[in-house]
Amino acid sequence: MTILSQYDLWLFDCDGVILQSNQIKSQTMYQVALHFSDEKTAKTFQQYHQINAGFTRFKKFTCLFETLLNRQSFEDDYQKALMMFSQMCMEQLIECPLTANAEKLLTQIPENNHKYIISAASETDLQHIFSEKELDHLFTDIYGGPRTKTEIFADVLARYPNAKPIFFGDAKADYLVAEKYNVDFVFLSDYTDFPDWKAYFRQKNNVKIIKNFSGLFV
Repeated sequence: MTILSQYDLWLFDCDGVILQSNQIKSQTMYQVALHFSDEKTAKTFQQYHQINAGFTRFKKFTCLFETLLNRQSFEDDYQKALMMFSQMCMEQLIECPLTANAEKLLTQIPENNHKYIISAASETDLQHIFSEKELDHLFTDIYGGPRTKTEIFADVLARYPNAKPIFFGDAKADYLVAEKYNVDFVFLSDYTDFPDWKAYFRQKNNVKIIKNFSGLFV
């Protein structure tokens, strides 16, 4: 039995799963933080972003101002940081290549199945990026922040109470949301920003690990 016949609800993170975009976003996080802080703080923020891959940027930039910069009032700079991040990333993400065999998998999933992107990235940005790449038609819908993955999961799964779902991710946060909802989880390692993924998953039996989507076609 192939994986294509085992599931009928397909859920995908975006960065590091559909797009080879983790390094673009990591570097942009550093550049935006540097605009508001010194180099040491910007580097610390970049590391925080990588350790917390899979969590929304809206919470991350709150952490930058509230925790790392110890500011009590920062709404204007917070909104400016979000805008800067989106603008600095956008063109690069539109040009960013897909991960290995991502398009092959998406086009081979049966048409009566449902396919969703569930990402921590901005939903508006994601929908624009995939529209510009002319790939939005491959998905039932594309969801992202400011809603959390947990909130989006609850919404999508409630629509298909009898479906057999699978979720593809590359971050600890992805695994945790799949575990919360008892959804089969596949971790992609080739493009991940998660530095300790090998140690983290070593004793977890409820996860399948592949380098990229090529591992589903062997």
